[in-house]
Amino acid sequence: MLSLFPELLFLAPIAVALLRVITGIYVCLIGWNLFVARRTTARETFPLIGHPPAWVLAIATTGFALCGIVLVIGAWTQAVALLAALGCLKLAILSRTHPSLSYLSRNTYLLLGLIALSLVFMGSGALAVDLPL
Repeated sequence: MLSLFPELLFLAPIAVALLRVITGIYVCLIGWNLFVARRTTARETFPLIGHPPAWVLAIATTGFALCGIVLVIGAWTQAVALLAALGCLKLAILSRTHPSLSYLSRNTYLLLGLIALSLVFMGSGALAVDLPL
């Protein structure tokens, strides 16, 4: 396939790295928002678990924060991006019925989930710890 600017194709790993870093920053912000809103989230009723115990919220906030940090660093990108994609898609589903989880809009959660899912297939890009040898 012909490219409009073939001399720019060498920058593809940098574009993937930019997507990875920005997604990691947003996933960290989601974790921080879940941490700040944990008291209001604990009062809501969720399907299957009812009122979430404090340890469940601690795992969720810590999980999002760690996923974001590891994405920014670029370590274990494919596994962490899959976890981040599942978390963002879960928040996109729950944000309609649970307003304390809606730090971002539903479309933003969907977009972040799809970007994280694309990182599973594209890899980590440039400036990452887990570059293929």
